[in-house]
Amino acid sequence: MFFKDRNKKLKNNFSLEVCSFFWHKESTILSQKGFSMVETLIAVSLFSLIVVMISGVFSSFLKNYADIRRMQKITEGAQFAMNVMAKTIRTSEARLAGTNLELYDYAQAKCLRYSYNSTAKRIRVNYSSEADPGSLSGCVFAPMTGERDLTSDNVTAVSFDVVPSNATVSGIVTMNFVLSEVGQKSSPLQIQTSVSLRNYGAP
Repeated sequence: MFFKDRNKKLKNNFSLEVCSFFWHKESTILSQKGFSMVETLIAVSLFSLIVVMISGVFSSFLKNYADIRRMQKITEGAQFAMNVMAKTIRTSEARLAGTNLELYDYAQAKCLRYSYNSTAKRIRVNYSSEADPGSLSGCVFAPMTGERDLTSDNVTAVSFDVVPSNATVSGIVTMNFVLSEVGQKSSPLQIQTSVSLRNYGAP
């Protein structure tokens, strides 16, 4: 009987302790404070600000990347034209005629002229229609035929410089192009190359 009463008492004590534990736990949870309205608004505002900043940076990065890619294509086109011109100049006699570059190309046995059209913003080549004169001094640059554009409309300035060949030193032709994207505010880009002439027609 004694043990039976003792077990019953222990069981009642255990039940009270369990109930007390869960009541205390529930009271603790209920007593914890949540976020206030002000705190929630501040958190949402900060999150929105961060999202806007990240979006702006990403948008600027994409625009700059697109501008660089477009300018790269313009530069590649101008460099290709410059290389084609350099190949012809290398086997030619050359002289300046105002802002134009006049050549007699010994490889093609032709007179030709490189010019810049400031309205179209393109570099062009024309060939003389006369028979082979044999040298630059015999070239007549009128009438001209076979006009052809060498560049797109992204060349804003062109200059040529010629150092003629002589008996001991090969001449040099320097070409300078200034490139800019049409309708954009990107900074102009300058490319330049110098070509050594062979001693064709040197005195």
